[in-house]
Amino acid sequence: MMTILFEIGLSIFIFTSLPTNYIRQRSVAIFFVLLVLLSVLAKSKSMNLLISKIMLSAAIIGSLIQLFI
Repeated sequence: MMTILFEIGLSIFIFTSLPTNYIRQRSVAIFFVLLVLLSVLAKSKSMNLLISKIMLSAAIIGSLIQLFI
């Protein structure tokens, strides 16, 4: 649960810190939030837990890369 909140907070931080004309980078931040929400949905529907963890990990790693690039 903490990793989900961490990722959503990180993506919101990235989204709000970018200027409004950086549309592509802001869209990527929104995509990572959507990926986390899909991960939560997959976990709650008792689908494959491994897929949920992979999507969450990909979102966190992608957000951290986006933050430092």
